[in-house]
Formats: sequence, C-alpha cells, structure tokens
Amino acid sequence: MRRALITGGALIAICAGYTLYWYSAAAEIRAGIDSWAQDRRTNGWMVELGEPTITGFPFRLNLFLQAPVLAGPGNLWRWEMPNAKASALPWELTDIEMSVPGVHNLKTRGGGVVLTLASAEGGLNIRRGKPHQIFVRLTGVDWSQSRKIRTQIDTLIVRIEDAVPADRKTGNGVTGMGIAIDARNVTLPQAWKPPLGTDLSRMSVEAVAIGPFEPRGTLSDALARWRNAGGALEISVFTLDWEALSLRGDGTFALDENLQLQGAMVAEIGGVEKTSDALIAAGVIDARTAFAAKVANRALSFGGGPVRLPVSIQRQRLYLGPVPLLRLKPISWK
Repeated sequence: MRRALITGGALIAICAGYTLYWYSAAAEIRAGIDSWAQDRRTNGWMVELGEPTITGFPFRLNLFLQAPVLAGPGNLWRWEMPNAKASALPWELTDIEMSVPGVHNLKTRGGGVVLTLASAEGGLNIRRGKPHQIFVRLTGVDWSQSRKIRTQIDTLIVRIEDAVPADRKTGNGVTGMGIAIDARNVTLPQAWKPPLGTDLSRMSVEAVAIGPFEPRGTLSDALARWRNAGGALEISVFTLDWEALSLRGDGTFALDENLQLQGAMVAEIGGVEKTSDALIAAGVIDARTAFAAKVANRALSFGGGPVRLPVSIQRQRLYLGPVPLLRLKPISWK
C-alpha cells in the first residue's frame, strides 16, 4: 500500500511538473513573439499579429496566428498572410513545423503580387538561439502580378542552411549560406514570350552564398553591400530541363557594378541543335550564331549528342563556349 501511495504521489508530481513546464513554455513563446514584434516596430516595421493562440496540451505546442500582416520600414514592402500555424514538441522546441497555405498578398513600391498556395508546409531548426535550417515545400503555386503575368508551379522545394562549406567535396574552409531550390512543372507567363516555350519541366539549384548579407534598406542596397563585401554564389548543382534543352552544370556567379549577374560554369548540354532552331524562330539569335553553336556542339560531342561546354555571362551577354549566344534582359531589383 505504501509503495502504491509513493508511486501515485510521484506520478502526480511528475504530471504537475510537466503541466507547469508546458504552460511556462507557452507563456515564454507568447513573450518571445511580443518581444520580436516590439523589436521590429522599434526598427520601423508595422507588425499585426492579432492575439496569438497556443493549444496542443499535453503533447504539442501549436501556435496560431490569424491573418498576420508585416510591413517593412518606410512601407517599402507589405506582406498580408492567411492564417498561419507553427508547431513543436514541448521537449524539442528548436525544431518547428510551419503551415501557411492560402492567399498571400505581397506589395512593394514597384507593384503587387498575389501568391496562392494549395499547400505550404515548412520547418525551422534553431541552433544556439539562431535559425540554422529552413525548409519549405509548396504545391499548387500560383504567382500573379497581373492578369497577363502569371506563373504556376506544381511543386517548389526550398532549403536554406546556415554555415555550410562552399565546397562540400574538398572542404576548403570557406563557409556560407547553403541554398537549394527545386521547381517542377513550371508554366511561365506567355507575356514574357519565353523563347523555348512556356513549359519548364524542372529547374534545380544547389549553391552556397558566400559573404555577409544584411537585409537593411532596399533590396538593391542590400545586394550592393553583399557584392562589395565579396559576395558570390558557388553553384555545385544546376539542372534545367526546358523543352528540348537539357543542362547540367556547376560554377560561380556574382553581381557586377550594375547588380547584373556575371560568372561562368561548366555544363553538360543536350538538345543544342533543336534549341538553336527554337531561338532562331523566336528571333532571339540569328542564323550565323545558331550555326556557330551547332558547329561547336558537333565538334565537341562527336555526333551532336550532349556536350560539356563552358557557359558564361559577361556584360549581360550569354556565351556558349566562345560563341556569344544572346543578350539578357537587365534584372530589376525593385
């Protein structure tokens, strides 16, 4: 009897202690949200989070935010979100699951975007009090800037990881932010008049962004600071399947004095001949340039199959080996 009483008392004490821990953790989460919001407001942000709700006792901590709204300093941008949910195990608060499906309204001084997501699941891993890895998986993506400019993506996966080696194979000691993006079945806007068609079956990138990036001021200001600090993008894997074109490569890219992309990669390219014909038909290149590309392909591929060639971007011109292929439109970072 005495042993049963001791055991029962111990169980009651454990349950009471765990209950106290759960509610203390919930209170700490609320306090952390309030502190984060106040810090952003002090820095000129507008933050509307409503009244955060925390449920899930005893085995989860589920945070619900009803239609949160964020706006940057000077109202340079504004993000109106649907209802958002974050969840974690009470004993593992550094691994957070997130879900924000629905309609997102993004507004900047350059215009607005409506982003509709059939599903939007993600995860956040925290180490030593700072974000270490962010993972996002989106399906049914519909990105609309207007009725004419609309991009659709069946599946989009994004992973961002802090402090990874720039060269994972050799471990050269240089670290940066790891970025991985995989987009499947992309429909590009017809208004862009994409020279190879609107259907892009796959685009994947695995890279490390080297150099400090400080998200202050406008995007162009932040990119200029990153460039001036030696910022570069070390691409270990690049995959593109776009109609007849198949491309696999790796290389290094950065931004020039006009914040335009520059750099080089070595790529295995398939479908050069059909792609050249499509670019001629679209008026992107002339017959002489297409002929030079085909000759280079046949000479190096022994019969017109996939060929490994250097691909570079200099002064907004795309080169295939030594052949200047086409001029790229300037990127606007507004």
